[in-house]
Amino acid sequence: MAYIGNPVYSTPHKVDVFNGTGSQAIFQLSRAPYGVAAIAVYVDGLYKTPTITWTISGDVLTFTNAPALGNYNVVVHHLGY
Repeated sequence: MAYIGNPVYSTPHKVDVFNGTGSQAIFQLSRAPYGVAAIAVYVDGLYKTPTITWTISGDVLTFTNAPALGNYNVVVHHLGY
């Protein structure tokens, strides 16, 4: 089947992964998202609601309560540029 239009390119989302310490509530992201809708934050596999459990300012992610101790248990998906 013929394809009309520009070719479609797929690139993976940028992902930041951190280790929770149980006391650290501030994390430095690899880039500043455009807003809370531009990232998805997960702690221990559970989605965390923006402005209730975390906020961003520039490239700094701040949790209301520090994520629990764990290896690679804080994951931030950058959904757009």
